Amino acid sequence: MQIDREAAYLEELKSVDGISVSEGLYYCGNQKALLKFLTTFYKNIDGKAQEIQEAYEKEDIGFFTIKVHALKSTARMIGASKLTDLALRLEEAGHADDLDFIRNNTDELLELYKSYKERLAFLDEVKQIPVEPAPKDSSDKKVILVIDDDASYLTIVREWLNDDYRLFMSSSGLRGIKWLENNKPDLILLDYEMPDTSGEDILKMLRDNPATKRLPVFILSGKDDIESRDRILTLDIQGFIHKASGRDNIVGVINEFFEE
Repeated sequence: MQIDREAAYLEELKSVDGISVSEGLYYCGNQKALLKFLTTFYKNIDGKAQEIQEAYEKEDIGFFTIKVHALKSTARMIGASKLTDLALRLEEAGHADDLDFIRNNTDELLELYKSYKERLAFLDEVKQIPVEPAPKDSSDKKVILVIDDDASYLTIVREWLNDDYRLFMSSSGLRGIKWLENNKPDLILLDYEMPDTSGEDILKMLRDNPATKRLPVFILSGKDDIESRDRILTLDIQGFIHKASGRDNIVGVINEFFEE
């Protein structure tokens, strides 16, 4: 049975150094969601590590900071505390233009990050788990567009919301804008920290366009410090969601919005 196989994988995860299954279950909500999130995390390690490496070598501190921020948020959701802490310190160094700290610690971050390829290698088998058929879409379901460059986060949001809402996912802000030319969602979940075109820039495009200016938008952010929160809440948005606040809080905020 699928549930038995999921439980077996989670038992194996408990023996993996650098992963906290209990924290992962807290953030992801259930074992199926955690397993999907971890599988996406695992399969993206090479590509995401390469992006960090290239930004570091080019001394593109802005892009580097965005990428280690995304890694910090993802690592926190699987209880990878050492990886989370190091990514956080490098993110802070990026904001402070502390090149010495970045030069002295990026190799350690990349080595630690890439080590999860070996630690989680057994997740290659997860793709063989039969996929349960998704419930048929109902025309009265609310439509949500989720814009986030982090594939792991898109995976977990789909797992959380797919039963109750019709979801459309975009891995970049500009692709989301393109989708909106022919579609009108009931809510947009928009990541604040994205490379190329930031969430704030995408929001401005939405508000400057008469066709989208009134669409409700919730900003997603891995930052929850007072300064960042205050800045985000000055924007023309309907809400703010801290990405690491856990499944129950995030789903609850969205459900409450539609109940009002």
